[in-house]
Amino acid sequence: MNCSRILITLLAGAGMIAGADQAMANPTTTAQGVVDVSATLTAACYIGNGTLAFGDIVSIGEGATPGTKADAADKDVDSSAINYVCSNGATATLQIDSELKSGSQLRMTDGTHYLAYNIYTDPSRTSGLVTPALTNVSLTADGNNQTITLYGRVPGASANQVIGYYSDTLTLTVSYDTNVPV
Repeated sequence: MNCSRILITLLAGAGMIAGADQAMANPTTTAQGVVDVSATLTAACYIGNGTLAFGDIVSIGEGATPGTKADAADKDVDSSAINYVCSNGATATLQIDSELKSGSQLRMTDGTHYLAYNIYTDPSRTSGLVTPALTNVSLTADGNNQTITLYGRVPGASANQVIGYYSDTLTLTVSYDTNVPV
């Protein structure tokens, strides 16, 4: 009986070893693939509207001698804040234009007569004169809400016009690049 136990033990052990050899002969294999993920963010800009109201302007001033005419003083309007937003990384510019301009001079009309005015981008109105259709004002393009402030002035000499209600509509055009670097 001892021999048969030894033989059974040997055969059982050999079966286990054979089973282990079989597992090693057929290992688990894997295959891999890839998924390319991409997106293209394109530039966009949006701009709001504003109002630049000069209010009442005295058409003439009084001269040094009582009863004589002098040019009225310049009439400044506080400002008009225009909201805009442009995509982060875009290059954006603002162009201001008017159908009523005469050359590079902005002007309002009462339907028959004209009243010249100027737009500036600085509050002191000493620089930043906006020349219609010629000036491109650089805009911040960082994806955040921004404001550009326009300041107006009616030169006193141009106020010597026929009395009445004068108006104009400015067109604000934002140009921005749509080329996406690859």
